[in-house]
Amino acid sequence: MTTRRMTEPGLGRPGYLLLGAATVSRLADNTAPVAIVLLVIARTRDARLAGLLVAAFTVPTLIAGPVLGAYLDQLRRKRLLFIASQLALALDLAAVLALTGHVSGWLLAALAFVAGGTSPVLTGGYSSLVPLVVPAAALGRANALDSASYGLAGIAGPAVVAALAGAFGVTAGFAALVAVAALGVPLLLAAPMPAVEPGAEAAARAAEPLRAGIADGPSLAATLTVRQVSVPPDRYAQVLATAASLKIAAFSAGSAAAGLLTGVLTVRELLIGLAAGQLLSAFPLLSRL
Repeated sequence: MTTRRMTEPGLGRPGYLLLGAATVSRLADNTAPVAIVLLVIARTRDARLAGLLVAAFTVPTLIAGPVLGAYLDQLRRKRLLFIASQLALALDLAAVLALTGHVSGWLLAALAFVAGGTSPVLTGGYSSLVPLVVPAAALGRANALDSASYGLAGIAGPAVVAALAGAFGVTAGFAALVAVAALGVPLLLAAPMPAVEPGAEAAARAAEPLRAGIADGPSLAATLTVRQVSVPPDRYAQVLATAASLKIAAFSAGSAAAGLLTGVLTVRELLIGLAAGQLLSAFPLLSRL
């Protein structure tokens, strides 16, 4: 461990600034569905409306991911797209907070739809910038920290908002989410986003040898490393944003399926089925060993 720390370069200040901004953006994005459900149930007692808004937040990523990812790959100056996405998320969540319980559910769904469309840029979009900012020899460590950022956002965000809602009320919890989303804007302004020709600098870094994943972090870190060495540099943002879209869409579909199956299966049977699905997902990987 000591030898590795001495020989492997750090991420540098630009790398840590980028991952800090990414973590805050992902916190807001991952927390939004949970906070929306809590707010809608508290104000309207309408579970169907809560489900509609969560679906509206998650579904647009199927379209937004490939489109915005491809667009991001072609942009020399990428900051404007990130700032526009962060502002849209913060403003739409603020509008949901102000209007829930006072306007039509379809208007709320439209706001959630726009907010959800920002997700691919604010999740996978950041990962596409890592090879442009971090020294090539430090990509293993950067990918481990980047994957930890996803995990932190997915666990800490919903937990903190739920705790605030329980202690101070749902409105306070949702307001904290809006504040986190707004905080992402100044962090974006400070984060490094090199203006480069598509594929120019990333091409050399993507050619680095695969190192990947047990030593450097969990499976997501390995996945990010594999993408960096196997995806054409001028398509990296598109692939990452599309993957983020599929993940969120799978969450939406899985949530709907679980809701339907609860009327047929017991909780124990449902959990066993989910565990079996996890085991089945490993077979494609085993076939390549």
